[in-house]
Amino acid sequence: MAYSNQFAKIPGMKNRFHRFYLAHQEMAHFVNNVHNYIMVEVLESSWKVYQDEVQQVKNLDELIDVQVRFSQNMLHKALLSEDQKDLNKILKKLLNNVYTFALIKERYFFKSALDEAERLKRVEDHENGALEEDLDEQDMTSKVNLQSIEQLDKMHLEFFNNFKLFKESLDNREDNNFKYIRCRLDFNLYYWVRYMQDMGGMDDDDVDDYGDDDEYGQEGMQDDDEDIG
Repeated sequence: MAYSNQFAKIPGMKNRFHRFYLAHQEMAHFVNNVHNYIMVEVLESSWKVYQDEVQQVKNLDELIDVQVRFSQNMLHKALLSEDQKDLNKILKKLLNNVYTFALIKERYFFKSALDEAERLKRVEDHENGALEEDLDEQDMTSKVNLQSIEQLDKMHLEFFNNFKLFKESLDNREDNNFKYIRCRLDFNLYYWVRYMQDMGGMDDDDVDDYGDDDEYGQEGMQDDDEDIG
């Protein structure tokens, strides 16, 4: 949160920055766990099984069978097989949500907020007499890109909805190959709490109890009523 001091001076921006920071961490959590799953449960695990089986082959046909099983197992666990095409489709949407969110945040939201912080500093220096030159018309107009804020909120909501769909699709599969990623994606029950809240199964006090130890924090999901000046 390197820009927190600058954003704190912009009316309504500190809470928004905090909310988007938490949303970014939520997405990073998802990407990191998918990456760990691919590296450990797919690549390392499948390679270990392949090496063990290769040591037991007695002829070329058996070697071919081992290689075919290895390839099929890798594709299946990596969600690249025909049987997993629905999960693969949702995963691509999620990764696209993450990329788009990060792009908008860095290229538009952060840039406009930093420009606004510099504008406010110029206005403050002018009022205090530290800036001798006159302010121009641009110095009197907010630099904050309001459209980027709307897009970030929309993208985060789309990510959350796609995540729920992805998690539900995983839960509906009895395949033990996915037990690691099922567990890790919602290890602290953060999404379960969000789901229960959306369904009306938990009141605010229950959510606050989970939020105290939440890795992401419920504060990042609350609406911000402050207006940007």
